[in-house]
Amino acid sequence: MQNMDKNKITGNADENILFSAQKKLLKPRVQNKLILAFVSTALIAIGVSTYLVVRINSELTENEIERKIREANATVMSVIDRYEEQSRENIRSALEKPGFSEALKAQTVPYLFTPPLSSGNEVPVGLWLPSGQPVRGSGPPQPAPHVPPTGVKTVMQTEINGIQTLLAGTVIPVADGDRQYGTLAVGYVLGKSFAQDLEIMTNAAIRIFFEKIPTGPSSIFFKGSSSELPEAAMKEIREIASLMQARPRLELVIEGHTDSTGSEKQNYRIGLRRAEVVKHALVRKGIAPTRIQTISFGETRPIAPETTEESLAMNRRVELEFKLNEDPLVGAIQDLPMTSAVKQSIFVDKQSLYDRDALLKGEPYRAVYQPLVSYGGKVLGLIFVGIPRKYTFETTVATWHFFPIILLIGFLLATALGYTISRGISRPIRHLYRGVLAVSEGDLDQRFEVKTKDEIGDLGRAFNIMTKKLRQLRELEQEMQRRNRLAALGELSAGVAHEIRNPLGIIKNSAEMLRDRIQDDSKRRELADYIVEEVERLNKVVTNFLQFARPSEPRLEPLNINGVLEHTLTLIASEADSSHIAIEKSLAPDLPMVLVDPEQCHQVFLNLFMNAFQAMRGHGQLRVETKLVAHSANHDMAAAVTDFSPNVTSSTTSEVSTPTVDVVISDTGEGIAPEALPRIFDPFFSTKDEGIGLGLSLVHKIIENHSGRIRVASKPGVGASFSISLPIVSPNKSKG
Repeated sequence: MQNMDKNKITGNADENILFSAQKKLLKPRVQNKLILAFVSTALIAIGVSTYLVVRINSELTENEIERKIREANATVMSVIDRYEEQSRENIRSALEKPGFSEALKAQTVPYLFTPPLSSGNEVPVGLWLPSGQPVRGSGPPQPAPHVPPTGVKTVMQTEINGIQTLLAGTVIPVADGDRQYGTLAVGYVLGKSFAQDLEIMTNAAIRIFFEKIPTGPSSIFFKGSSSELPEAAMKEIREIASLMQARPRLELVIEGHTDSTGSEKQNYRIGLRRAEVVKHALVRKGIAPTRIQTISFGETRPIAPETTEESLAMNRRVELEFKLNEDPLVGAIQDLPMTSAVKQSIFVDKQSLYDRDALLKGEPYRAVYQPLVSYGGKVLGLIFVGIPRKYTFETTVATWHFFPIILLIGFLLATALGYTISRGISRPIRHLYRGVLAVSEGDLDQRFEVKTKDEIGDLGRAFNIMTKKLRQLRELEQEMQRRNRLAALGELSAGVAHEIRNPLGIIKNSAEMLRDRIQDDSKRRELADYIVEEVERLNKVVTNFLQFARPSEPRLEPLNINGVLEHTLTLIASEADSSHIAIEKSLAPDLPMVLVDPEQCHQVFLNLFMNAFQAMRGHGQLRVETKLVAHSANHDMAAAVTDFSPNVTSSTTSEVSTPTVDVVISDTGEGIAPEALPRIFDPFFSTKDEGIGLGLSLVHKIIENHSGRIRVASKPGVGASFSISLPIVSPNKSKG
């Protein structure tokens, strides 16, 4: 009793563990982990790949932008070179024009003119500067660079109609022998129109910056050889002082000239004295002396003696040039902040520089700074060629919130794909788990539908093999139990039959003697006949019982099973006609031989035919079919009979070899009740009132002794079908 209680407790604990495991597994934890792993992996991969793609594309885009900017800058410089070359051609064409040189030599004051065109569609600007007046911007006033007689190509700064601008052109001296009359400059304006045309041509932003110095009086004339400031010059002095007071960073360079034909040293002292007079006048007006520089033209540039009064008067003057006391171009590039590296490259090295972090009016650019350097080596201007950074790939991506959008899309796609894949993995696992639980509860008919060839498919196939083996073991166990019961019953029956037959024999003999001796007494004879009849019936029952308990060994011989069936059907033909039962035969020709005892097989078929007649109750159809089947021993009954369910299979002592000859006997009777199907082959079980329940048990025993197998399928109200499988004769046995 204690052992039973312990087993019960252990069984309950196992059931609780299984139930708990089922609850845990049915929760989609594995699925969630798979989804999380898939999403995490996808997001990391998407994030890293997106970052790398953005970085690589950004770098490629940056390189492409830099290439375009440098090409645009090269285009700008090629146009400037073309302007300078066209200017040289214009000067040459103008000087070759009759009377043009004489007209220039006659001019004693600077003036602007439009030279004749020799090439190109742009309109150039001509500038004539009499001797002693260098082109503004061509270099520092002192010392002046030497301009070769053939001229030089350079960038110049001048004033046109009150507007300061830059020119790209050529400067050439005009001389006659040793006498230099002046300097002729021809160039093309580098202004807004120039920049706009190049922007259309290059698709880049182009800005031109140059040093804008306030304009004022450029010369003050003296009378005769005097160094005293004339009254007429005071107006210019006041204008200059007012301008310098308004611009604290403005400085002034005063260059004195003289009409003296004396020595160079004497000319220098006269020119310097005149410059000092102008300086003292400005100091008296409140201008700091440190902001004024005085030099003399006679120091480095002596000229040939002048012969005309007009020429002498032109040399009794001082030249005024304003300068800014700050870095070059600072006033012009307030909207273009530059780093020290940019300033070093432009103003010291005088080389172009590409900058990824340029700023123009506060907006970031990718740009090239191109300095414009004059013939004298001075940086007169700066060309800014750039593309706004907002057009770069990286900025565009950041503006569109590209990275978060890609991650969001990747998250949604990864979640959907992960959910689909995880369900494809977890669903068969859950189905398999439910099948395992069902098997643990005794349902061995579970089958896992294998759809894949992966590990889950292998697991499902292993599960199907396991349930198949378990069904075979259960059938074997049931068969062993049945055999044990039958063996015990056989021993008991043999003893009981032996004990019954002896008294029956005595009773029979006594009844016969009684019948023979009391012949005149009809009543006693009748009673005696009853005794004999009942004893014979009892003897028949005992004989059948002994046949089941201790059947005789079959006398096997190779036969065509169709012959045995034909013989049996012939014997029951009259019974079938009287019972209005139609017999349909479908016997396969050329069947292989089977090893059978013809008498015992005749007994099996006759028993099954008579049971069918009784089930059909006087009308119906009996179908007999034979066929050669190549199947395993444990094939499903549904393969042989598909019209009826469920199936009950009777196992045999030995497995049926393949192939086999199958005999299928079907009727259209009332069928067998589902609850009776598992017991129809049990001894003494019968659904008929007049039977003792040994017929089908004897049939099963005979088929078992023939190493065969019998199965039954039935559907109440439709009919029943018995299928017998008999092993065929091997070639070796047939020959023997």
